[in-house]
Amino acid sequence: MSFDAISLPSLDGIPPRYTVQSGDAFTRPFALSLLDNGVVAEADVTRRPSSEIALCSKALTRNWREITANLTKFHWHLRIEQDQHRALDGSYWQSYHQTDPDVVWALLGTHQGPFSCGQVYIGPAIEHLEGLRRGLGQTVLSALYDVLDMLPLVCTTRMAISIAEYTYWHGHSDEDEAFREALFYHDVKTKEELAEVSDFVTHKQIYGRTPKWVRRPERVLSRGQVQRAAKPDAFAQAVTTAMDELWTVLLFCGPFADHSSPDAGAELVDFTLILRWSEDDSIGRIIDDYGHYAAEGDHISAASVSGLRLSDRSISEWLQKMRASALLAAAAERVLDLLGSMKFEQQRTLVRVFA
Repeated sequence: MSFDAISLPSLDGIPPRYTVQSGDAFTRPFALSLLDNGVVAEADVTRRPSSEIALCSKALTRNWREITANLTKFHWHLRIEQDQHRALDGSYWQSYHQTDPDVVWALLGTHQGPFSCGQVYIGPAIEHLEGLRRGLGQTVLSALYDVLDMLPLVCTTRMAISIAEYTYWHGHSDEDEAFREALFYHDVKTKEELAEVSDFVTHKQIYGRTPKWVRRPERVLSRGQVQRAAKPDAFAQAVTTAMDELWTVLLFCGPFADHSSPDAGAELVDFTLILRWSEDDSIGRIIDDYGHYAAEGDHISAASVSGLRLSDRSISEWLQKMRASALLAAAAERVLDLLGSMKFEQQRTLVRVFA
């Protein structure tokens, strides 16, 4: 996780080292908005800042470190931009929205570029739970994914397969339909002819050894059934306890920030965490191919984009909701710590030794 100072706007025509003039069209309103929103504290002005932008950076960095202090897996690097279409290298993608001088954009994602986040392998643990009772692993995964969908983009196995269908099958969820469209598109009649002109990706290549229900895991067991299935197994008990704690945070610690990014205006190309089934699954290839595909069009290198108005309490309200979202993310990390561990294997070893 990155705890580096956040990136603040780089404005065209202004050198890297500068003193912001009082008439700056953006920095002055931004600094005043932070003051009005209570983001700037006494600690930020103990020593006189060298510029208004330095004050903004110091205040936001302090707040953001407080928010993300307990996160160890999710990469929540914050950038503030005047235009959400500004790329990490300073270039701009075409925007379909006129820039609003009263709006700044909070972009969350990785610090080292798209998809540079951490990875957690959850397949073995979910298969262990599924082995205790059919539907147990699927139910845990479905409930966990519902929470992860409320956070800045996380590439779950569900999302990875959806991305694969979008990238390889042009949105089809059925291999036969995608195959027929590929034949039509390339104007060929047989699988052999298609192989000569296209690298068609099959269902087996996408799913590998993962269960079919990974595409859309459902809560097939009730709470009582989950508790009874987990009772004989210490690892399963630990997972269900962590899930209960996660649900408690979800019920009582909101409201949470909205990370659906409805005003992004382009494809979001980044994840704050990648969940994989196993080291030999296809998710790595899927994400890599998707990145190349998405980069050909308008895209934003971020996992979440939020527009914040300078003229109201948007910034302080968003930061407060992000504190709640961080609590939710920390509780989700406790579940992921278990699912990514091999504690169930250690448990099996102890049983073999003492049996």
